[in-house]
Amino acid sequence: MSYFIKLDAKERKILIQEAKANSSKNYCEFAKILGVSRDMVFKYSRGDYLLPKEMFYKLIGLSKQHPKRYKILKKEKYNRKIFTIPSLNEDLAEIFGVLNGDGHLSRINHEISVIGNVKTDEVYFRYLQKKFKKVFGIAFKVEKFERCLKLRAYSVDLVNWLHEAHNLPKGKKKGSLTIPPAILDSNLLLTSYFRGLFDTDGTFYTRRINEPVIEISSADKNYLMQIKEGLSFLGFNVGLGEHRAFIYNRKEIKKFFTYIEPANPKHLKKFIFYNKDMRG
Repeated sequence: MSYFIKLDAKERKILIQEAKANSSKNYCEFAKILGVSRDMVFKYSRGDYLLPKEMFYKLIGLSKQHPKRYKILKKEKYNRKIFTIPSLNEDLAEIFGVLNGDGHLSRINHEISVIGNVKTDEVYFRYLQKKFKKVFGIAFKVEKFERCLKLRAYSVDLVNWLHEAHNLPKGKKKGSLTIPPAILDSNLLLTSYFRGLFDTDGTFYTRRINEPVIEISSADKNYLMQIKEGLSFLGFNVGLGEHRAFIYNRKEIKKFFTYIEPANPKHLKKFIFYNKDMRG
């Protein structure tokens, strides 16, 4: 059971608006302070969801106001969903890579989400939507915003399982990212993991005179080292920069696309175009 706050509509809007104004942040930054998505801020403001008690007191601290008309309700969390605990297979390993790439597990509202480019990732997000449903047995929505796509579902149990059973970080990821140990012991699982990671957090481009580059970025140095070690274990020659792991050699690039088999069409299109350009 958890505690939620039911507020008068006018006081709820004023509370959130004043807290946002006092924070001197834009809505994306303000949402991060609350530990939710930008979209959820507006949903709470409209009254689509009751305010979690912890968030209510955080808003009071930011707004310097204390609403007079509210009720404290004790109820089951609105986002509790029963999911199927999957075996550790290629699909789950790929999802781990996706979540460690552009994914997020929320501490506050127990949201599992992945962010993508609204212009280039829609086909790939439909692919992910089916894969997440297949693996966990719960429905994930793909939502389109002005600047991004978002794949998401809410589940207390799934967030806790991903964190406790497989060490995926809740909330802030920097300094907490790691490749799950069981995946490091399997070439097959590690290959699938890097597919998910590259599809969401990797890039393929050419520099200088048609010199191809595969790059995976991270601000977490320890995690970058794990990425390098993992790719090296699979037989790739990997370089390491301050915030990126990379592969340059043309033969290695072809091997990567053949062996890892990225699923994101935006990467595949670039690779196909590169090959045509080289033949031409």
